[in-house]
Amino acid sequence: MRFRAKKGAKLVELPVIIWVVFIVFLFPLIDFCSLGIGAIFLFNACSQACLAASKARAYESSSTGYPSAQATALASAQAACAAWRGINLNSARTKIITTRISDQRQSSQLGKLSSPPDTTSNTYQIELTVNADIDPLIKLEFPLLGQIQGISAPLNLSVTQRNYFENSQGLSR
Repeated sequence: MRFRAKKGAKLVELPVIIWVVFIVFLFPLIDFCSLGIGAIFLFNACSQACLAASKARAYESSSTGYPSAQATALASAQAACAAWRGINLNSARTKIITTRISDQRQSSQLGKLSSPPDTTSNTYQIELTVNADIDPLIKLEFPLLGQIQGISAPLNLSVTQRNYFENSQGLSR
């Protein structure tokens, strides 16, 4: 009775193991990394847009011929998101954060200030919240599980950034 050597069995199983490693581990890891890079690009877009909006001369409407902070924030966020394939900007919302210097109490409002700002007792920040969908690099469809954000559907992400408004007199315009 002759016994066969089992050395060749490992060679036959190697392609199956490599296929499992690539499909089960490597492709989802690459997909997850692309979502992380997209989130970093979205954070950078929000940061750039908030910085550009904080340098505007007016908050809502601009009679000086320069764009308002709201228009500047939206245009800058759209331009930064367009630089990365797979980021679809849903909204860019700005609001004014007023901080009382004496007790650090904060209040926020969506529209312009109703009265001229008082810079001796308050500080003024602009807050920008950007909402976007980040598409996965490879969409993996699982009919039984339905839509899973980041795997078979876009990942919805919101990022918020604050900067001090440089021209506080423009907050009432």
